[in-house]
Amino acid sequence: MSNAFVRALLVIVSLSILMTSQSGAQSPSPEAITAAKRFVAAQHQSTMVSQAFAPMATGALDNKSTVRAIDPAVKADIVATVTKAVLPRLPQPGDEIIMLFAANMTIDDLQKAADFHEGPTMQRMATAMSTIKFATGKPPELPKEAEAAMKDVTKFFESSAGKSVFKVTMDNAAQFQRASMQVLMAATTLINEELDQELKKRGLKP
Repeated sequence: MSNAFVRALLVIVSLSILMTSQSGAQSPSPEAITAAKRFVAAQHQSTMVSQAFAPMATGALDNKSTVRAIDPAVKADIVATVTKAVLPRLPQPGDEIIMLFAANMTIDDLQKAADFHEGPTMQRMATAMSTIKFATGKPPELPKEAEAAMKDVTKFFESSAGKSVFKVTMDNAAQFQRASMQVLMAATTLINEELDQELKKRGLKP
C-alpha cells in the first residue's frame, strides 16, 4: 500500500466523517435539531478533518514556485499552519444536513455521537495517524496508539449511535458524494489561498 494511497484514503474517510446528504424526512423536534446541531458542529471541527487536508497542502506546496528550496522542517511547519487555518474557513454544513440527522437519529444517539467526536478518541487517532511509517514495498506500520484509537472508533460504529450515523450516510450515498466534492473543492481553494499568504509572510513567494 503506497503512501499516496493511504493519504488519499484518510482524506476520503475524514470527508465522510465531515459531510453527508439531505433527505426527505419527517419534521424533527426542536430538541432533536439542537442535538443535531451540536453533532454536526463536532464533526465539522474534528481534528481528523484538519489532518486529512495535510496531504493536500503538501502537494500544493510542492507545486508552488518559491524563491529558494524549503527546508523539510519549515515545510512541515507551513503545512501545519495552513491546515489549521483552513478548517475554520470551510463552508459550514447547511441546515438540510442538520435536519437530516435530527429526523433520522434519536436524541440519545445524536448526543452520544457528539460526545464521541468531541472526545479524545479523534484527537488520538489524528495524532497517531500522522506518525505512520512508510517503507517501499511494505504495508504501513501502525503505531500502537493508532491501533488503540481504531479500536475505539470501531466500538463507536458498532454502537447504536455509530450505526445510525453510518446508515444515514449510506442511505444518501449519491448526495453525500456531491457534498463531499463541494467540501473538497472549497478546501483546495482555501489551501492555495492560505499557502500563498504563508509563503508571502515568510518571504518565500516570488
